[in-house]
Amino acid sequence: MNPAASNPERIGLDGSAYRPLPQWLVAVLLGLIVMAGKAPTLGLPYHWDEAGAYVGPARWLAEGSLLRALPGGHPPGKLFGHPPGLYLTLAGLYKLFGPAPIVSHLFMAVLAFVALWYTYRIGDWLWDQTTGVLGALFLWAMPLFFAQAGMALGDLPITAFGLMTVYYGLRGRLLSYLLCGIYLVLLKETALATVAAVILYRLICDRSRRRRPGLILLWCIPVAVLAAFFGWQKIATGEAFGNPYFQEHKLLADTPGAMVRQTALMLYILFIQQHRWLLGVVIAAGLIRRRDCLHRRPLILFVLVLALGGLPFCSLYFMPRYILPLLPFYALAAAGGLTGPSRSACGRFAVALLILTAFGTRLYGSRGGYSNFEMDLQYVDMIRLHQRTADYVQKYHPQATVWAPWPVSQLLRESWLGYVRRPLQVTDQPDASDLLIYIDRPAEGTDIIKKDYLQTGRATFLGRIEQNRKWLELYLSKPRRTPYNTETKRP
Repeated sequence: MNPAASNPERIGLDGSAYRPLPQWLVAVLLGLIVMAGKAPTLGLPYHWDEAGAYVGPARWLAEGSLLRALPGGHPPGKLFGHPPGLYLTLAGLYKLFGPAPIVSHLFMAVLAFVALWYTYRIGDWLWDQTTGVLGALFLWAMPLFFAQAGMALGDLPITAFGLMTVYYGLRGRLLSYLLCGIYLVLLKETALATVAAVILYRLICDRSRRRRPGLILLWCIPVAVLAAFFGWQKIATGEAFGNPYFQEHKLLADTPGAMVRQTALMLYILFIQQHRWLLGVVIAAGLIRRRDCLHRRPLILFVLVLALGGLPFCSLYFMPRYILPLLPFYALAAAGGLTGPSRSACGRFAVALLILTAFGTRLYGSRGGYSNFEMDLQYVDMIRLHQRTADYVQKYHPQATVWAPWPVSQLLRESWLGYVRRPLQVTDQPDASDLLIYIDRPAEGTDIIKKDYLQTGRATFLGRIEQNRKWLELYLSKPRRTPYNTETKRP
């Protein structure tokens, strides 16, 4: 039991007594900042991998029996080889409320609150209330976390339930740990790293457990559940990890050089990018001032989480959002270190404000080109760009047959994504199109379009649509197959 829980006055790490805020008040304040931050984006259409990898399969699942989520109940690769937890959760929501973007995004905002709340609870349990609050605020202000809190992807859910699993593991509450841990690994297989960190932490720090191996086996139940799922999937489909994406893309970095480059990239994104290096400076300063922090149990836990969570991506296929489950522990370590460099409340407040302000300057970038831009609020630019494109095509070329690379092809073809009122005619064959939409994505075949159509005069430039330096271009095929529209207006 935390000795501070029954004591109205508590002693902070700086040695001073203070009266903590009521837990309900902290929860209300965290909930308010989440809703204030995410309310403007709740109704935005689905973006990029939301549509392709998560919401699309979940919507398909919601149209029939949820039992189809089990291995063998759906076409191979339909759920991208992932465990069914998130798909079942989203499908259940869609059955109740429909697949509108606000349903998914509101659910993610709730999970963002859960992540902040349990970041706070872990900091409060291991250090003090001030550390917990600062850790939650640091996490919320990180541009990557803030952006992901508005998208229905798999990494925010495993962040929230990973924190719950760690918290109940720290408290020794086995049943709560098992419920959260089992659901966690069924959300996404990479969440196994968090469970492994909790198990190793208990082996290292809890000597009584080491003398009772039967209890350790109970803590390993989530690992067994995930292994059973992939075993079942192997038997039912012939593949344990049947992700169709990796039929055309490399799953592993296959050379030492590639592994070194990917490791360096991952470490840079985790510890340096978007001003996160400031957290490292605070941690180092705290350790220098209070060297006993090197032996504190929190640092053992955080090192285990960061190491086990990051190590697989030294060779596995990596995207920046995959580090999301590690960010709360980096934020908490910095919040804990902040109590060391200065013993004055004013000093801590000034450093915390500097960090929050620095994070705020990276919330909205202005890079150009065409990408998902999901590491900060630039993803909203891409949504606006796609909305303007869809509005133009619907208004001036509603009868056109359109060729476009993914994701534009999907958002024009499927009205439930929130871009078009009714599906437009989209073709996979440029020769059969009236309208070509060009974006700079060679991986989607646009380099061939540029060479065979745009540079040879087989298409007429219609105009460019831009949004904060993000762009795409529209071309009329020549000759057009049918006089589908007598009026052509440049975008």
